[in-house]
Amino acid sequence: MAQLSLSYARRHFELVSKSHPEASIGPTWVALTHWLDYQRGWSDSRNDSRRLAKGWAEKGAALPDTDGQASTVLSHLHLPDRNFDAALASGRKCRLESP
Repeated sequence: MAQLSLSYARRHFELVSKSHPEASIGPTWVALTHWLDYQRGWSDSRNDSRRLAKGWAEKGAALPDTDGQASTVLSHLHLPDRNFDAALASGRKCRLESP
């Protein structure tokens, strides 16, 4: 049931991103849904989920109204690669972005 709800939410946040490309909320939350799929093994391909989470998070983090959550996703995606410096850099960025 959680996977179905997540898929439903993702589709709606993709619509938000398409309708309001200047707003970070759409890509940020699409990234979070893909990250959850990756973390919990809910998708058919963890690699695809990770790749999509990264792409959407980068898009969300680049927007002027970002709130730090997209950078949090990026930080977490660096950890499995043991790229701790990049994870810390993303984490610092998200702290600076937080309202």
